[in-house]
Amino acid sequence: MAITLASSDTVTTVNQSAYGVSGTCNVADVSVSVTFTDGSATASSAAAACTSGAWMASADISGLSDGTITITAVAVSYT
Repeated sequence: MAITLASSDTVTTVNQSAYGVSGTCNVADVSVSVTFTDGSATASSAAAACTSGAWMASADISGLSDGTITITAVAVSYT
């Protein structure tokens, strides 16, 4: 199973409360969970379904500190 994360937009005050990410997946009916971290705090998306080889998720990352944010996408379950 392969889960990829597409390039993401710069976080701004406009998009930080519903920051969207997307990517591809090669297994249908798998859920993708996305975690964002600034090194000390984290935020997570709701599980996003892999449909037609793609997934999309969003999360409120306004609580993370300014600077580098690491984004991780993983398959969490088959539906």
